[in-house]
Amino acid sequence: MDFNLTEDQQAFRDTARQFATERMLPEAARWDAEKIFPVETLREAAALGFGGIYVKEDVGGSGLSRMDAALIMDESRNMDETVYVMELANLQLAELEAYDRILDEAVERSYRDLAPRTLRSQAAILNQLGEIRIDLARLSDELSNITKFFGDWHLARVYQALSSRFHLADWHKSIDEKLKTLDDLYQLLKQNQNNRLMLMLEVTIVFLFIVDVIWLILK
Repeated sequence: MDFNLTEDQQAFRDTARQFATERMLPEAARWDAEKIFPVETLREAAALGFGGIYVKEDVGGSGLSRMDAALIMDESRNMDETVYVMELANLQLAELEAYDRILDEAVERSYRDLAPRTLRSQAAILNQLGEIRIDLARLSDELSNITKFFGDWHLARVYQALSSRFHLADWHKSIDEKLKTLDDLYQLLKQNQNNRLMLMLEVTIVFLFIVDVIWLILK
């Protein structure tokens, strides 16, 4: 397969580059900030053949291929950030899958630890659950921060498409539900521990009271 550009491809690539540099780049930030849809500028782009890129020529389009459109939308030298976003989305998916497995194991272990005859001390269980909650909360923040593109509309759209393709929202929802379950178990275990401590405290007070009464009688 020949990846060299034809003269026509080089021509509309250069035209697209010039138009974007001269007519769109100087105003892009203002359009985004003021939420302006640049109708007139897009009409100029359409007049150059960039409106109906995939539409057949016999009905007024340009009749270009996907590769041709790629040259118009984004030159290969400017693809680094897009590839970076794609890598981030793949990394996020891998981390969410690992995250989900960790939570499955943690929830299952918590159910076992809450059994009446568990051999593990409640203090050890609480410490482990606390560590899991902290680790997962930190990872959740990292996953949120990884997708901040500082107002870059193009990269945000790329990420949005990848997120939909990878069903990242469904992964997040599943993980949030498991985190809530784990947190409920943590709170239940903490409450049980507090109840035990209160019972021990009450028993100690009663014991000291009895000792004091006995001491007064014997005195």
